[in-house]
Amino acid sequence: MSSLAIRSPGAACVLIWAFLIAGVGVALIQLGGLKAVQTSTIVVALPMIPVLFILTWSLVRWLRQDFARKVLEPHLVLETPSPRDDAKPR
Repeated sequence: MSSLAIRSPGAACVLIWAFLIAGVGVALIQLGGLKAVQTSTIVVALPMIPVLFILTWSLVRWLRQDFARKVLEPHLVLETPSPRDDAKPR
């Protein structure tokens, strides 16, 4: 969003984001040490857990649907009547 969908943003944008991210890390360490960094990591990661479960469930469903057919296809035997079965005795 900050680079307006430009694939390679300018140096100023990259530097601003680098200093902002570094500043947040330094502020967390200065305010609460390692415990603050660990707590903030957990708080930020918690909302992603349901998303990851949904993505995993979706991947497993897709793999079962897509590859189950490919695995079973070579073993599928269809019974077709032979030409002799069609002939009726007269």
